[in-house]
Amino acid sequence: MLEMTCTNMMLGDVLKTSGHVDKFADFMVKDLKNGQCHRADKLISDWVDKQLTKKKAPKPEEKTAWLKIQQDCEEYDQA
Repeated sequence: MLEMTCTNMMLGDVLKTSGHVDKFADFMVKDLKNGQCHRADKLISDWVDKQLTKKKAPKPEEKTAWLKIQQDCEEYDQA
């Protein structure tokens, strides 16, 4: 038995069969000021967390709407 150290030991067929090749794609956005790319769903989720922890508590219906957006943001696309 040998120990191998590398970044990826998985065959492409395994990734294709598991759905990672065809279905796994995160929508990215680019910051025009500094050129960095970010996952859009992560930015939305962080923004919702920030809104929910502000001093002034949101109304219950606003909180419900923001939590729904946070839950669904992984499914968003460019449209």
